[in-house]
Amino acid sequence: VSGSVLIRPVGLPSGWMLKRVEYNGQDITDTPIEFKGQEEATGVQVVLTAQTTAVTGGVSDDRGQAVKDYTVVVFAEDSAKWGPLTRFVSSARPDQDGRFQVKGLPPGDYLAVALDYVQQGEWSDPTFLERIKSEGTAFSLAWGETKSLSLKVTAY
Repeated sequence: VSGSVLIRPVGLPSGWMLKRVEYNGQDITDTPIEFKGQEEATGVQVVLTAQTTAVTGGVSDDRGQAVKDYTVVVFAEDSAKWGPLTRFVSSARPDQDGRFQVKGLPPGDYLAVALDYVQQGEWSDPTFLERIKSEGTAFSLAWGETKSLSLKVTAY
């Protein structure tokens, strides 16, 4: 391996999520590390947890009627956590009952916004997140916690 690398496990079994990644005793979970290609990558520890997080809920319009076509964007309040390949930004579409679910966010302070339309991938753009930030419903999430939210749809 050479270059700047962000270490992420893939294909985790249901009910498990990344807790942290350490390299030589330092937490590098959300910080890429530089490999020169010649060195051996020892001292890397990937810690998983079964204390998964979830954010669930429903969305209604101005009249209190349930909405079944929307996108929910959940993102960290701290804009420093909105970088590429971040674990602190996610989106969800409703299921057949009009409910949404976002799993596997790290603990922290978040905002959730339900939008009537979002272009594919737009939720990962920091400029977009800054524009919708004022519409967000704030909440905090801890390890193993599930939060249920009732959101109002925002036209965008």
